[in-house]
Amino acid sequence: MERELPQLHGRLLIVRRAVLNRVLTEILRLATVLEDQVTKSLKEVVQQVLGGIWRGPGAEAFVQEASSLLIPDLGYITNDLRSTSVDIATARDAIDQADEAGQQYIVDRLKDSGKFF
Repeated sequence: MERELPQLHGRLLIVRRAVLNRVLTEILRLATVLEDQVTKSLKEVVQQVLGGIWRGPGAEAFVQEASSLLIPDLGYITNDLRSTSVDIATARDAIDQADEAGQQYIVDRLKDSGKFF
């Protein structure tokens, strides 16, 4: 049983790290989609409307809303996603360091007491 606990703990750390890495990958993928597909496409539509594909008060209102609200908000969301991914990576690294320090502490205490397995 004593030997199974460190092995189980190690496996759990691997799973936790894999899950966090998957979350980070998905957050960055979403940021890229927002930036490369959604925002870029919206800017292209605004340019087409400004080029005359759609005219009138509705077109003007669309351009105004998209340019002053939607496009900037998409930029804020993209930046927030990237910032969140950095924060998660920093937390993941801090957890890893704490786990390592905790494991080393336990190993040292077990060695000191003569119960090291």
